[in-house]
Amino acid sequence: LSRKPRIITFGLLKNIASLDDPELFYRAWLQCLAVHYAMWENNMKHGDISLGNLMYYMKEDVDGKEKVIGVLNDWDLASNSADGVQEVDKGRARTGTIPFAALDLVFNRTVIDLRLYRFDVESFKWVLLYGCLNTPENKKHLREWCDPEYSHTTRIAFLSEVHKRKPRAHWEVLYAFACDHMSWFMGNIAWRTQPVRTNLFVTRPTGGKIRIRDYIDWIDSARWKISTMEPMTSSPQKQELSPEEVWERIQRPLLRLVLPAKH
Repeated sequence: LSRKPRIITFGLLKNIASLDDPELFYRAWLQCLAVHYAMWENNMKHGDISLGNLMYYMKEDVDGKEKVIGVLNDWDLASNSADGVQEVDKGRARTGTIPFAALDLVFNRTVIDLRLYRFDVESFKWVLLYGCLNTPENKKHLREWCDPEYSHTTRIAFLSEVHKRKPRAHWEVLYAFACDHMSWFMGNIAWRTQPVRTNLFVTRPTGGKIRIRDYIDWIDSARWKISTMEPMTSSPQKQELSPEEVWERIQRPLLRLVLPAKH
């Protein structure tokens, strides 16, 4: 039996960027985020969160309906921080893909710990925003996110004028939520001193515009459901949060979001 040839086979995975339905995209994205945290808690730190590494496949549930399964791919740059593990030190290497890398990593070349959990979480959030804006009209703007020299300033500017960018059709609610959650994350988790405005406007089905803070009423009127975020305020002292604390703070609003399927 030891000489019997064996072949490891893998199912066909597709990139979540190919999903046109915002609900399916969000579900796959959220599953990848949850798996990432579970692996981090088991000392495996991915370190290279990007749109290209978030995959999915479809699977039938017990009722015969297809559901999306998110798969976090490409663990080549992952670091194992378990006690007693001997490996090449990857913790000192700059990781991540430029358009999705945490702003602190892009801007600050003297970051002491490059393997912070919040850095990967921020990358997940940039992936979500990128997915919402992935249209031909935004192609030039998104290309600037990829420029190592200008990525930091371009994305900082974007956060202060998110209302100027039009997301994919039927992705307005997800985009509004992603912008609002990123704004809170920057002020409460990443401790960015740059003020982030979220005066995002989305178009009503009947025309006109509404502020991001009012979009929940619009969703209700359109028979879409979303739970209001709990009040989130900055802590009195700025300190680095543990992965458990970060996960506890970010998961509640993420798990409550319910998006309409694209028809």
